[in-house]
Amino acid sequence: MTTSFQHAIPGICPSAFGETTLRTIRPTIGAFVLGRMLGRIYEIVPHKGPGFILTARNLVMIATLPLAALLTIVSVLPGIAQMYKLTNRRLVIFHPFSKKERVSIPLHRFDTVDTSVVLPGQSWYPCGEIIFRLDGIETFRFSGVARHRNFAKNCLDAQRTYQAFRALRQAETLQSPTTERSTLKT
Repeated sequence: MTTSFQHAIPGICPSAFGETTLRTIRPTIGAFVLGRMLGRIYEIVPHKGPGFILTARNLVMIATLPLAALLTIVSVLPGIAQMYKLTNRRLVIFHPFSKKERVSIPLHRFDTVDTSVVLPGQSWYPCGEIIFRLDGIETFRFSGVARHRNFAKNCLDAQRTYQAFRALRQAETLQSPTTERSTLKT
């Protein structure tokens, strides 16, 4: 269950207090095969023509506008739509209408984040893939994330905070009550 807390620093909440949403984003149309295909077409068509408005690329964009608009509308329909959520405990892919999770992983299930993968057609949109790896093996992927490097940095910051609080809690449980009393007397 996700709860919302008031904090001095927004978004900072130890995982011991419950799960808190740090960021929620929706994938762009670059996450879909048809969207990437449109992006490839827009990249290939030269941006030359008489004047600034009447270019070959702009004419192709006007011709494919109904398809791009339909793809955008379909991407937010119930059953098809999905959102990516970063909490102080895990990464989640969920359906926004039913709030039903598709898949999630805890923040300790990755050690590196790869943002170098931009599928063909995604570079037209400012988006890319975020691949989470544990010991070099892909464990999770967010596809078609707008400004993916910024979101990946947020994921790494949340993971570092999570790991720090986890280590702190483990250190507290290892410390016995007799050790605490002896340190208090000295």
